[in-house]
Amino acid sequence: ISWIIVLISTAVSIYGTSYASFLVGANRIDLQKRWEALVGCLSLLVQVMVLIAGGGLLGLVLAAQLGLIVQILVNRSLCIRISNGKFKNNNNYLDKRLLSAMWPAAWRTAIGSIMAMGMTRGMSIAMANLLVAAEAAAVLLALRIIQTISQISNVPFYTKIPELNRIRANRKISLLSKESAKFMQFSLFLFVIGAILVDLVVRQFLAYIGSETQFPDHLFWSTLMLAIFAERFGAMHIQLLLTSNKAIPHVANGVAGVICIISMFVFFSIIGVLAVPLSLLIAYTGFYAWYSVAPALRSMQGISFLKF
Repeated sequence: ISWIIVLISTAVSIYGTSYASFLVGANRIDLQKRWEALVGCLSLLVQVMVLIAGGGLLGLVLAAQLGLIVQILVNRSLCIRISNGKFKNNNNYLDKRLLSAMWPAAWRTAIGSIMAMGMTRGMSIAMANLLVAAEAAAVLLALRIIQTISQISNVPFYTKIPELNRIRANRKISLLSKESAKFMQFSLFLFVIGAILVDLVVRQFLAYIGSETQFPDHLFWSTLMLAIFAERFGAMHIQLLLTSNKAIPHVANGVAGVICIISMFVFFSIIGVLAVPLSLLIAYTGFYAWYSVAPALRSMQGISFLKF
């Protein structure tokens, strides 16, 4: 029953992405994110209350998926509000010229996103099967936390994408270079600060509450932090390149995934669990980051790497 509920809510969520896309295109990401944070907090509170009341797995799933549906309804309401009631979600209308312009970048980006998601999810599944329970729990916790830090640190850059698109469209390349570099720098700074603070705080917190799940050691976390730093660095350059309608995520994520899998096979039997962040680090620094940078800089009239 829980699985059926998840399937239904996921289908509704996919349909509801049109509302989020409209808000992004209208440059109201800040408004969307504020409401998303509020709905997320309320949803979490409801889930805790359900658990306290003894709602069990079904109750927890219902509460969690209800939060997703509420977010979609909120986004729809925001779309209507900012368009003064003119917003229409008409799925029967298809602009063929727009589709032909978007499609080359869209399919490459979609495949790249699937590959990136597959690599992170696949890593989690592999660790759950290869490691003993305590080690697996520690690794999965670390991966989940680093993904959350990454998502939060994305905000300064990704909320400015509509603005960067307009600058690119107006062919103000020097301004595009200046603004994108500034937003990237701030985003990466937030990531580093967040990762360091988590290392200092979460480890102590888990020890204080006597949790059976231990936070990975400093070497594991530092290697993972460097790996995801490189991934963020490359991903933002890919996004910058996308403002010119050129997409390379399918190649960047595909090759990085293959490198990561090979590295895991080579190093896991030698260094054990440390092979997880090391494989990611090799994939992202050995290919993904530098492969992403070159075309992004070429798209800005060939600005030099050091200057940028």
